[in-house]
Amino acid sequence: MKESSRKLNLMRGPAPAFPFSPFINRKWGAVLCGLMLLCSAPSAAQNAGGAGNFSITEVNGRAEQQGTGGTWQTLSPNAVLGTGLRTGTGRVMLRSGNTRLLVGSASRLRVYQQEPDFQEGQFLYEGTGGFFALGWHMNLDAAGRVRVDLSPATSAPRVAVLQGRARFSNGTRTFWAKAGEQVSLKTGQVSAFSETDPWYLAQFVGPGAATIEALRGQVQVRSGNATRAAERGRALAAGDSVTTGAAAWVEIGFTGGGYLRLTELGELNVVSVDKTARGREVTLRLLRGSAWNVVEKGQGGYRITTPVVSTAVRGTTFRVDASGMVKVFDGRVEVPSEASVTLEAGSQKKPGEATQPLQPDEIDRLNMELDRERAQPLTLQVQTFAPGQPRLPSQRELTLFARSLPGSDVDVQVGEQRLRLKADGDSGIYRLPADFALSEGRQQLTVTTRRYEQVQQRRVWVRIDRTAPVLTDLRREQRGRVLELTGEVRDQPGQRTELTVTLPDGRVQTRWLPSGPFRMVLPAPNTLGAVGLTARDPAGNEEHASLP
Repeated sequence: MKESSRKLNLMRGPAPAFPFSPFINRKWGAVLCGLMLLCSAPSAAQNAGGAGNFSITEVNGRAEQQGTGGTWQTLSPNAVLGTGLRTGTGRVMLRSGNTRLLVGSASRLRVYQQEPDFQEGQFLYEGTGGFFALGWHMNLDAAGRVRVDLSPATSAPRVAVLQGRARFSNGTRTFWAKAGEQVSLKTGQVSAFSETDPWYLAQFVGPGAATIEALRGQVQVRSGNATRAAERGRALAAGDSVTTGAAAWVEIGFTGGGYLRLTELGELNVVSVDKTARGREVTLRLLRGSAWNVVEKGQGGYRITTPVVSTAVRGTTFRVDASGMVKVFDGRVEVPSEASVTLEAGSQKKPGEATQPLQPDEIDRLNMELDRERAQPLTLQVQTFAPGQPRLPSQRELTLFARSLPGSDVDVQVGEQRLRLKADGDSGIYRLPADFALSEGRQQLTVTTRRYEQVQQRRVWVRIDRTAPVLTDLRREQRGRVLELTGEVRDQPGQRTELTVTLPDGRVQTRWLPSGPFRMVLPAPNTLGAVGLTARDPAGNEEHASLP
């Protein structure tokens, strides 16, 4: 059969419809209608897998089903499928006899004419029986297996036959597709299918993470009805959208490694991020702008689509624009929206056009420069004294400076307390907040810097001392031209104290003394008056005394 003859018109509703020419009389119209219904009606064996017989055998993650009253309730195993089912981040397995149905994350179905009607998301159907999808009706013969891709992140809804055969009908045309073929549910076109993202093979473990790792300029996150400024470290949930302003960009990292950079005037929707036994499955939708994608090899599936094209990869560096342009810088990218076109490194393609050699532009050069910055080795230097000042054995208030790469997250931990250091612009210097006070005593500080997947850590000891030295048993005795001062100075063990003596004639003498009794012999003053003593510890705490 010629390819052009395998294109079918898409019906809007899920139920079959049979338009007739006004030139066909009612008798022959009824006969023709009966014949078409007979041809398209599933057999009893095929109907054995109807949705009315499906029961829930396994629920992982978040899933709900709709009852006859229209209300949604949390789904539990062993329940019978009601009138509808939807998943958040999670998967559901259903069974009817020898037929199995796996529902992926962010998916939705209803029951129509006792069969599943797939409306959105990802599905794997194994066995016999029939189902609906976007106005089409499909029937599988014995031991059939198909995957249905209707994710809101795909611009090319399709059904791919993995095993056996499937019959497709939209009320105006019926045909069969065999294993290794896929059918576009938009155009009815049949094309070869080569699977690169078997999401259903990896066991679902739990929700994965999509986290804002870096940003510059105006970036906002919309979650539900709330829109807020983005912050580094914020986790994005399924359904969240990120937008960037002029000259802005944001980097989003994923469970298992890899990241996406949304450049200026862009909008990205997080459809789902699943954590699986093999890594993770990421599904994204780019609505505006350009997305630079660096996908780690061996970490699971990664799909990002636009209103024009769909892409699926498992380890590559590529760019995709909302307009449908795809550029591959490393690895390979499948474009299932264009009859499973595969782009190799060094190539680019616009929708509906031939593949061309890669031609980097300003957006590409910006992303490559940001990638180089991201790949810089992380460094960390820590000092507990102000720049240009000597290091002291103790401090009244903690002075802490850290140097690391700009854009790092730097914090300090003291015991159970953890505090984030504030960046001094883009200088790479990080400081403690001015109002932070550390308790007295000798304490260990653990300073940690994080930047993307890199972590560096340093430990330093500090002594906080806000207690002044104590002067006791002070005596003054003058013998001729000699003045003798005695007494005791008490301070922190092992710490020396600066003792300054001011004589009545203005002369000043200074000594560094250990804790304990002291004796100072000085030239006698030339005038009468009190002798002043000041004991100062290394932290700057002072005690004053006067000897008449």
